[in-house]
Amino acid sequence: MTTSTKRNAPKLTAKERVTNQMIKRLEDSISNGDPVAPWLKPWQADRYDVTVPWNPISKHEYQRSNFILLSIMGTFHESNMWSGFQQWSKAGYKINKGSKATNIIRPMSFVDEKTKGTDEEKTITFFKAESVFNYDQVTYAGEGLDPIIVRYAETENKKPRSWNPIKRAEKIASDYIARENIKLNFKNVDAAFYATADDSVTLTLQENFKSSADYYDTYFHELGHSTGNKSRLNRSDITKNYSNNKACRGREELVAEFTSSILLSHCGITDFETGKNQETIDNQFAYIRGWIEAFKRDSSLILDSASRAIKAAEFIEGV
Repeated sequence: MTTSTKRNAPKLTAKERVTNQMIKRLEDSISNGDPVAPWLKPWQADRYDVTVPWNPISKHEYQRSNFILLSIMGTFHESNMWSGFQQWSKAGYKINKGSKATNIIRPMSFVDEKTKGTDEEKTITFFKAESVFNYDQVTYAGEGLDPIIVRYAETENKKPRSWNPIKRAEKIASDYIARENIKLNFKNVDAAFYATADDSVTLTLQENFKSSADYYDTYFHELGHSTGNKSRLNRSDITKNYSNNKACRGREELVAEFTSSILLSHCGITDFETGKNQETIDNQFAYIRGWIEAFKRDSSLILDSASRAIKAAEFIEGV
């Protein structure tokens, strides 16, 4: 009696099944020439009531030395909102006569021509002085009411989205954070990120996310990055090369999103077969597909990232 190849095939783990399902969809999409759907940010943060220096035009929080400088200079103003002359002007504001600018440092970068288009592509960063003005130093000169005041009023009166924590996901995340002593910050910011410098994960407020599935997708994505810390799985893509090597940054982003996909499925939040929380699955796919397109659809990149993600997910779960 002969045994079929199917019976002799090694049994896939749950994590391998999830990554294989995503990989198959990616391969089918690429071979069919399907257009790349844009990734949609899974949260919507209202940034008009924060107490840290930020830019109301670009909606970005100032970081590092600029954060410190503008925090100090902010003590001389009623507002923590700062923007450059051109940004204020394009938004319809005029700088008040006699106002003095505050100088900050703006990072600039360019790709090293010698390494451009290679696996060793490097980005060189330098810094340039830039002048900014506080919201107190400008006057809205456009038509109608000042949009910042209007938006702030809308934010104050807006009810937060309902929030439904998922026990299994919370336990996986909280156990991992406690075990690894990772700092977790929730801020009303328009961002989510892992910082290697202080081994911390920062997320926008839970009620800013469109759904619980989107929240845990983002949460697990950033925890995925944290597994690359040199004290854990020590992935050089994030510990050394994330900022200056596009290929390394792309591979690390794929690892983080594959990790999130695995953990969401393990928690029962998403399901490829039943289509549970299909919008979140589709957005994960768009994120991964976008990075793959950036690297000329390199199939080895997909498989390598998926393999690393399985290790990251197992590390988070303490397997």
